Amino acid sequence: EQSGNEPTEDQLGNEPTNMNTLSSQTLTGDKRPRAPPSYLNDYYVYLAEELCYLADIDEMSDNLTYDEAVSSHESSDWVNAMDEEIESIEKNKVWELVDLPNDRKPIGCKWVLRKKYKADGSVEKFKARLVAKGFSQKEGIDYSETYSPVAKFASIRIILAIAAFYDLDICQMDVKTPFLN
Repeated sequence: EQSGNEPTEDQLGNEPTNMNTLSSQTLTGDKRPRAPPSYLNDYYVYLAEELCYLADIDEMSDNLTYDEAVSSHESSDWVNAMDEEIESIEKNKVWELVDLPNDRKPIGCKWVLRKKYKADGSVEKFKARLVAKGFSQKEGIDYSETYSPVAKFASIRIILAIAAFYDLDICQMDVKTPFLN
């Protein structure tokens, strides 16, 4: 049974739906017709295709635990990604091993595992990050300062404006590890 807010089966078909037709059939909770912005009157909406993309995005989300990753059919890819992360941590001297004082418990860590996808939806690479469970840390005891430089959006806009004005090329890069210094 339709409540009035959901698209009809005709609207979800493979044929494009005119925005005017869609708006006259879709009602809000108070039964007032919802009209699209006037600039969309000449456009068609492919609802079925959009719903398929949403389903694909949901399938592509990775919230794997370590146990799930190493027992999956992609376990060798996940183990390689974890090995790369450990190598990066050691290479960048992110930590040093010290003796734990008798009255302290170590802070735990966990793997954050994600897949990076290409534009066509295929897997580009497996990413693994080893993160401390920072919520259990106490300032002044477990750490003394935190600083993570992040570019302000306004700064990025200024750089893009300057590049556009002087017809300069902009190059994008992906930082492989977060340890830059």
